[in-house]
Amino acid sequence: MPDPDPDPDPDYLDDELDLRRQDQRLTWLVHHAARANEGLVREALRPVGLTIVQFLVLHDLAVGPERPPTDLAFASGVTRQSMHATIRRLEALGLVRRHRTFDGRGAYVVQITDAGSDAFQRADRTIVSFERMLTQPFGDERRMPFLHLLRSYIRSIERLRGRPSAAAWEWDA
Repeated sequence: MPDPDPDPDPDYLDDELDLRRQDQRLTWLVHHAARANEGLVREALRPVGLTIVQFLVLHDLAVGPERPPTDLAFASGVTRQSMHATIRRLEALGLVRRHRTFDGRGAYVVQITDAGSDAFQRADRTIVSFERMLTQPFGDERRMPFLHLLRSYIRSIERLRGRPSAAAWEWDA
């Protein structure tokens, strides 16, 4: 990762933004938006009976092929150990199943079950409704540009980190 400017000018102003104010700092805003969003998503998923990570796993399996637990962990932003526990819980609920691959390594892959697809559909409807309420003040003309900016921001971060985004395969360039 490139080193940040070791001695930034404290009086730096850019396009009338006062970067000394927290409410105009990108890092501060993104951090607080993510925390607020996570809390609201957790509340939205509670009636469906899924955690955020469980929802992310079901989403990845519903929209793509079966995947190894390490891929699911990376895409969900959790450790392999946490993903193992998540998969065991989803398996106990009958929402996913694991099976060994026949590639000579004997590795496991995870796939969604019919019950998992049903649970995902219920949860996804809840999340879509939540997202519509959340972005309703933007109006249709500003919603898609906002989402495009967020995707671009994530790509920029991942480029700086030297690795592709976990969800890059889902997004247009």
